Amino acid sequence: MALALAVIAFVAQIIMFIVQAAAANDQQEKAQEVYAQTMRALTLIEEKMEGTRQTVHTMSEKLLTRVLGGMPEPVAKEALALEIENSAHQASSSRLPQQRLAYPPSTGDGDLSGSSYELPYLPPTASREADPEIVRMMREFPTGADLESARSALADATVREGHYLSMLADDEIRSRQPGFKFGAGLSILPTSKELFQRGLVRQVRLPHNPNKTVFLLTKEGRNAARIFTARGRPPSGFPQDLLELIEKVADYQKEINDRINSPDPNVPVDDA
Repeated sequence: MALALAVIAFVAQIIMFIVQAAAANDQQEKAQEVYAQTMRALTLIEEKMEGTRQTVHTMSEKLLTRVLGGMPEPVAKEALALEIENSAHQASSSRLPQQRLAYPPSTGDGDLSGSSYELPYLPPTASREADPEIVRMMREFPTGADLESARSALADATVREGHYLSMLADDEIRSRQPGFKFGAGLSILPTSKELFQRGLVRQVRLPHNPNKTVFLLTKEGRNAARIFTARGRPPSGFPQDLLELIEKVADYQKEINDRINSPDPNVPVDDA
């Protein structure tokens, strides 16, 4: 009798073990399913966030173009600096009571951040000794190891990436001219992620407004971007893929300028 009870208890334990194992397996499968669903949801959220980011960049770019009359940001930045200088001159020379300026005048030491203003650009660097050498370098085509580095950094680069890299390079050169009121950097860069992944740009927080940032070329970025700003003809043996990228970017920029300066097809045009 005792043996029979022991056998029954043993069988019962086996049955319980099987039931518990099946339940654990079921829970594991459910956990895996929940994990898979969570990952799918996170992926979807990430894709939507990336889409939103691209949309915001595009909207910001279009808004800036509208506000600045179709000027590229580097050109608009120069116009803003000139407006500040002119406004300051008019305010100081006028016999009328001084009016509040749309932008704060320069204090002469490069500080353009007034107490009640927050400009979207960096002030000029305190020491500008390196500016002539950087400008000279960016006016020359890379050669030797620098050329190989530029070619590697721009491998499979899109025309849009080249376009915005060219804009950053133009801005870098313009911002390093003697007397220019702003430091280098652009506040809008639709291809920032791609250029950052290539090691060509970095994002810098504005010292007078920590909530705003600008994008700057890295040392590698300057070296790569100068293929668009170099003067003269490329040296003999210059890589064909870089020559094609330079040509495509130039055609793309011409197309943009033509589109900006073309008549609005939705409005009739009268002769002057």
